[in-house]
Amino acid sequence: MKERRKENQDDKKFKKLIGSSIKKIRIGRGLTARRLAEKIKISRSSLVQIENGNNNINAVLMWKIACRLGCGIKEFFPTVAEGFALSKNDIDNIKKMDKKGADFAIKCFGKEQ
Repeated sequence: MKERRKENQDDKKFKKLIGSSIKKIRIGRGLTARRLAEKIKISRSSLVQIENGNNNINAVLMWKIACRLGCGIKEFFPTVAEGFALSKNDIDNIKKMDKKGADFAIKCFGKEQ
């Protein structure tokens, strides 16, 4: 029997970060979850599961959501500096969006000294 890969905590945090970004943009555009789900042809519950970080999202669905929200896919992800570290300014900008997202980014990319 094939062993199911256990999802690590960082993957879960990243899914939550993407989902919460989608939700914030959706709400900022004045769309309900039901209306956005109808526009991209998925169930409302599927969209809510994505926004809560409980379901994975593929590139095609992410693209559809971005098109319907009138934004770029990159807006679903925290901005990070090019290279291997984050500047204090980068971290501050991420914190404005999501404190947990900033903690996750620091863990992944390090912090510029």
